[in-house]
Amino acid sequence: MVIPDFLTRADWEIVETLLQALSGKLGQAVEGLEGFDFETYFRQTVKHYLADKAIRLVYCQGLLFPIYLNKDYLESFLAEDGLARFEELVKKVQGSDAYLASVKFYPDAQGKVHGIYHLAQGVKTILPKEPFVPAPYTEQLAGKELVWEIDLVKISGDGSKAEDYEAIARLDYAKFLESLPKEFYQQLDANQLEVRAILGQDFEGLASIK
Repeated sequence: MVIPDFLTRADWEIVETLLQALSGKLGQAVEGLEGFDFETYFRQTVKHYLADKAIRLVYCQGLLFPIYLNKDYLESFLAEDGLARFEELVKKVQGSDAYLASVKFYPDAQGKVHGIYHLAQGVKTILPKEPFVPAPYTEQLAGKELVWEIDLVKISGDGSKAEDYEAIARLDYAKFLESLPKEFYQQLDANQLEVRAILGQDFEGLASIK
């Protein structure tokens, strides 16, 4: 029996129910299901990832948003209430009502590739702490010099037309995050920040970050 890594108890109950239904339909037991202890499996999974010293971030695909774990998170999951801590993190990330920012790539005349995120005025947004190349682009961008940036987009009118959106600044991504006031965001997990909806002068003031 092979099951995905980092399931919650609720996830496992769904998987177990499906496996038992499959077992009944086929008239034979699912190998590995009898005597399976989910909490033991969860701890073994955490230890497996901690043993791999080359891993900095662990990616988990959530129902609505991805979840990123690092060594600190993984170590906390080995505590007696580790599974409950993981489930609380999943609930926090999946419960966000923010827009998940995606990156767009553009080559320039100097042979560099610009990876650009967008933050729109008044839109609660999830941004990565460390920008990264999504899996579909890794081969295409291998060996390229990447420049990470963020566009600040002002919205006028009701936002229903393309002309309602105006990029008022393009900023270095790392410098932007370093200068972003802490009251403007909260950390969701090891690599995601939830930036609150920023309006008016607060938003325009971000354009002056150097």
